[in-house]
Amino acid sequence: MTVRQDLTDALNGKTPQMTPFSIYSEFVDQIGCERLKPMFDLGLGICKHVATVRLIEHGVEEETRERHDGDDVYTTYVKKTPAGEVSCTRHNGWHHEDWIKSPADYRVFQWIAEHEDTFYLPRESISPVGIYFSPTSRNYFTDQFLRSYRGMLILALQTHIEFQVVTPRTLESFDGQVLILPNVMTISDREVDLLQSHLDKGGQIIATGECGTYDEHRKYLGGATLGDLLGRAAGQLQHFPVCPGKVFLAAASGNFDRQAQTGEYDSTEFHRLGMEFGQLLSARGHEPAVTVEAPPFVSAQIARVGDRPHVFLANFNGIVAGEQLVPDPVADIRLTFPVDGNSRVYWLPYLGEIKQLPATREGGKLVCTIPALERGAVIWSE
Repeated sequence: MTVRQDLTDALNGKTPQMTPFSIYSEFVDQIGCERLKPMFDLGLGICKHVATVRLIEHGVEEETRERHDGDDVYTTYVKKTPAGEVSCTRHNGWHHEDWIKSPADYRVFQWIAEHEDTFYLPRESISPVGIYFSPTSRNYFTDQFLRSYRGMLILALQTHIEFQVVTPRTLESFDGQVLILPNVMTISDREVDLLQSHLDKGGQIIATGECGTYDEHRKYLGGATLGDLLGRAAGQLQHFPVCPGKVFLAAASGNFDRQAQTGEYDSTEFHRLGMEFGQLLSARGHEPAVTVEAPPFVSAQIARVGDRPHVFLANFNGIVAGEQLVPDPVADIRLTFPVDGNSRVYWLPYLGEIKQLPATREGGKLVCTIPALERGAVIWSE
């Protein structure tokens, strides 16, 4: 019996083989946490100072070293990043040396602090494609849903499409033109009503996989399709039995890293799928406010920060796990911004200073080109 099975049994009201517990005493207070009370009643505890998630740090190589001095054990954890190497040490399990020990270690943190508004002010959507996250589909059909959902997110990132994660709580307020339901196998009556409202406002829906096969209680709906549930013509609803996000994830997982090493992508399956994805969104009426023309080895997040459109770029070109952690520069990335009174474009390269980029007006847009993207950068217009 694993810890995960014990936790699952406890949450499902079954008797676990061993009661899940924590050795820490500083638990989150039960008072005012009605949604957590059933978990506390089953013997579960959430600690204030212990993370409930595990971070996955892309482009970071980790190493563990041990040194014995009599009965004392010194364990050093090393992180090798594109910006340098940092380490921390524990003595018999207790902190001995922290990650930050010298000015060289906090150079990255100092740079972030100097530009904290750029990185930490709220990021708001401009003209996004909605990608729907369904908690019940995740709970009941974890593998089927998450493969499609993750694939859609990565597909949008690598094709430089602005997207917004939409949930049952935010579905009513979503005002984008196109909403994607990636293998959302469970749909409640309330969700059907909100999706109907999205269509009534002229919106479009792209559904994939076995979308709408079950209700929120995992009751099979007798083979009804999402179109049957919504009662709308196919003009506003397009269904793909095979999820493009799932196919993209499989294609990218197979050779994305290898192609990133060479920088070649024109003939790859994941590039073809990305091009088709962009064409599909255009056909459904999606009109991006900001565009990015770059290889798929550059990921982009587009958002409004402080009333200004921003593009956050990360470069993975040439990176090889465990061998090359510094990416190869990518030249001539072209971006367009809405004019809206904006006449200047600025960019902040990784660990660099803010600089103005030459920009021209073309077809009602503000156009600029980045001469060379190294590790990453932020670009905005004002």
